Amino acid sequence: MQSHQRNVPQEIVDTIVDHTLPDYRSLKALGLVSRAWYKRTRVHLFREIKFNGIFGTSFRTTHCIEILEENPSLGKNVKALSLTNMTHEWFNDYPSFIPHLPLLTTMTTLVIIGDFQNLDWELLLPEWRVALYDLMAQPQISFLKLCGMANLDLIPIANFGRLNRLFLKRIGILPDTSLEDGAPFPLPPPLCSARSNPRSLQSLRIGTCGEALALLLCARNNGGSLDLSRITELSLGTFRFDEEEMAEPWTSLLGLCCKSLQKYRIIHEVPHLCLRITPFHPSFLDLKRFPNLVDFSILLNFKGFAEDDSFPTPQVLAAFDELSGSSYPISLATIKIEFKFDVPDATSSFYPYVSKETFWGNLDGVLARPAFAQLKELWIEFYFGMSFLYDEDLPEISSIIGAKMPQCHQKGIMKLTTE
Repeated sequence: MQSHQRNVPQEIVDTIVDHTLPDYRSLKALGLVSRAWYKRTRVHLFREIKFNGIFGTSFRTTHCIEILEENPSLGKNVKALSLTNMTHEWFNDYPSFIPHLPLLTTMTTLVIIGDFQNLDWELLLPEWRVALYDLMAQPQISFLKLCGMANLDLIPIANFGRLNRLFLKRIGILPDTSLEDGAPFPLPPPLCSARSNPRSLQSLRIGTCGEALALLLCARNNGGSLDLSRITELSLGTFRFDEEEMAEPWTSLLGLCCKSLQKYRIIHEVPHLCLRITPFHPSFLDLKRFPNLVDFSILLNFKGFAEDDSFPTPQVLAAFDELSGSSYPISLATIKIEFKFDVPDATSSFYPYVSKETFWGNLDGVLARPAFAQLKELWIEFYFGMSFLYDEDLPEISSIIGAKMPQCHQKGIMKLTTE
C-alpha cells in the first residue's frame, strides 16, 4: 500500500487535497496518509492564523507558538494573519509571539482590529510596536486592514508604497503627528525606491478617520511612497463623517483619484441607538466626477428611516439623473443598490415600503435614458440580518418591483436578490 501511495503523482494528490476544502477535519486526516499528502494539507491548514481578543485565546495562542517553535517551516504557508477585537493586554501578554513573526515570509494579508474601546497603540510594549510596523513594511504584504485604534503613528504607513489594498476605519492618530501641531515632514526616504516598486495602491476603504486621511494626503506631498492618486476601487463608510472632519480630506482624495476610479462603493452606516440620520454630504454622490466609473454600489441602512427626509434614495436618484446629462460617454456597466432591513419585524416595514415607494419607477425612467446604454446589470438586494420575513412574501415583492421598473425588466438587466 505504501509503495502504491508513493506512485501517485503529486499533481493528483494536490488536486484531491484542494477539493477537500473547507472540510478541515478531512484535511487533517489526509495529512496522515503520507509525506506527500501531509505537505499539501499544511498549505491549507496553516493558510490563515486568527486570534480573537474577546474570546479566550490563551490556549490557542500558546498552542500556535508551540507549533511554530517545533516546526518553523510551517510559517511559510501562512498567507494571512487576522487579529480581531484586540486589546493592548493581549499583545503585552504574549511577547513570546514576536520572534515568530519573521517566519511568515509569504504572508500577504495583515488585519488588526481593536475592540469596542479601540486598541491604544501607545500602550503596546515598544517591541510589539516595532514588530508590527516591521511586519506591515514587508514587501510581500499587499493588503493591510487597520480598524479601531487610538494613538496610532501613521507616518510609517505613509511609506508603505507596496500596498495594493488599504482599509482604515476608526483610526485616531498620535497627537504628535497631528497636522495642527506639524507632522514630521519631509518624511525619510522609503526602504524601496518607487522605481523598484511593481505595485501601487489600487483599493482603499475608509471611514471615521478624518485626521488619518488628511495625514496620508499630506505625507504624499512630502516624500511618502503610498500613492493615493491611482486608486481604482474606493469605498466610504459614512458614519460620523461630519464629526470626524472628513469632508476636506475626502474632497482632496476625490480630486486625486477621480480619473482613475473604476469601482466606487458607499456604505450608509447607522448606529443601533440612532434616533435620526444626517443627510449625505454632496460629495458622496457626485458621480459625474468619475469619467471611467464602471461599477457603483451603495448600501442603505433602513432602520425605519425610509420616510425620513434624510433617507438618501432621492439623492441617489438625483445623482443618476445628473449623470445622464454628462458631456462624456458613461461607462457605467454595473449598479448595485442594497437595502439593509435591520429591524425586528421586516414584514411590517419592508412590504409597505416596497409597495408605496416611488423610487423604483423614477429610477427605471432615468436608467432607460440613452446615456446608460452601457449598463449591463442593475442589482437590487435586500439584507435582513436578524430580521424576520416570510418566504412567501418574496415572490410578491419581486413582482411589485418588477412591475414598477418595466423598462429595466424588459432589457433583462435587473437582478433582485434577498439574503
